[in-house]
Amino acid sequence: MSITCSITLDNILVVIRKFIISFDKLSVDLDFNLLDNEQKDLVYDKIKKIMLKYGTMHDEATKFYGSILVLNYGFGQSKLKVEFSNRDYGDLYESKNFMGIEVKVMKISNMFSHKLCALLDRKTVAARDIFDNWFFMSKQTPVIQSIIESRMQMPYTDYLQNCIEMLETLPQKNFLDGLGDLLEREMKSFVRNKLRTEFLTLLHFYKEFPIIQ
Repeated sequence: MSITCSITLDNILVVIRKFIISFDKLSVDLDFNLLDNEQKDLVYDKIKKIMLKYGTMHDEATKFYGSILVLNYGFGQSKLKVEFSNRDYGDLYESKNFMGIEVKVMKISNMFSHKLCALLDRKTVAARDIFDNWFFMSKQTPVIQSIIESRMQMPYTDYLQNCIEMLETLPQKNFLDGLGDLLEREMKSFVRNKLRTEFLTLLHFYKEFPIIQ
């Protein structure tokens, strides 16, 4: 998703609330791309002000590639992380209408390609990345090969093979790590019993017969 200074304070609030639910799980990470980096301080201050209406600030940081705000709703509640990135990968966006508000949203194929990179791009494998990539692949979402190869610095097929090898050896307990409280009972059962097998099948398919955009 992109944010520009033309979005009003109320509009940003609506956008954040509309994007709380992602796929078949509750999302506790909201990622935004800044298309105009000169507006970074304005956006940071506005979003922080909105978030403070719903809790206390657990953590915040401004880094070279963007800013992070982490909201604490209260005891026993999941924390909400909102991140603004100024990285430019030449991504494509499209306009979406949410309750009369026009918002630029990253195209689904770009979103999937970056999510696929995240699978092995973190210090440790995140269960939410496994789940989200399974979701994208199960919907036969096209992947942008150039994003994978640019970010991961290796051929597309080699990267998918690395993903396959990681998934084959990942302990079963890791599949629900951090996901248990975000899924309904039926989906939780699927993750526990079927996700590894189904995701491996899809990874092999995307490696041998990639759906390329």
